[in-house]
Amino acid sequence: MYASIGVLVKADPKALQVLMGHKDISVTLNIYAEAQDELKERNAEKIEDYFTSLTLETASADMEELLKIIQTLKLHTLEEKEVIRYKQQLLRVVYIPKLEEQVKDLIIKVSNIEDNTKDNQERLKLIYSLLTNMEEFKNKTTNIRRDTNQCSEDYNYIFQYLQTTQYLTKAMEKAKKYEPKKKPATISTFAINY
Repeated sequence: MYASIGVLVKADPKALQVLMGHKDISVTLNIYAEAQDELKERNAEKIEDYFTSLTLETASADMEELLKIIQTLKLHTLEEKEVIRYKQQLLRVVYIPKLEEQVKDLIIKVSNIEDNTKDNQERLKLIYSLLTNMEEFKNKTTNIRRDTNQCSEDYNYIFQYLQTTQYLTKAMEKAKKYEPKKKPATISTFAINY
C-alpha cells in the first residue's frame, strides 16, 4: 500500500482522475490529499526516530551548551531570524529522554529534603514548574518536528517554544542550586562522632 501512496503523491491529479475512473476531480483530490497526509506522517515519524537515535553523549553535550545559551537570552530583543535559528539548533540537539531524566532527578532531589519549614510551598512550586514546563516543552518539540498545524512556520509558536525552553532551564537551574537547610546535630550524632 505504501508504494502505491508514493506513486499517488507524485502523480498528476488529472491523470489520477482518469486512471481511477472518478467522474469528479474533487474525489480524486480528496484521496490524493489523504495519501499526502499519510506520507507526511510516516516521514515525520522517521525524522523523529532519527533524532531519538542520536548518541546520548554527543547530543547531551551539545544540548547542555545550547540550553545554557537559551537560558540567558533576552528573547524579546531577538530578531525573527535569530529566533528561528535557535529553534533549528534546539530541534537538532534536543534529546527529550535525557532531559526528562534530568528533570526527574531534580524533582527527586528537591522533594527528598526533610525540612518542615515554610520552604515546602516554594519547593512544591518549583516541582510544579519543572513538571509543567517539561511537559509543554516536550509537546511543543513534537508539534514542531511533526509540523502539527503548520506550527514549525508559525513565528509566535516558535517564540513560545523558546520561552518554554527558557522557563524550563531556569527552573532546572534553581533546582540544581536548591540546598536543604542544615539541621543542628543531635546529641547522639556527637556521641557517635566522638
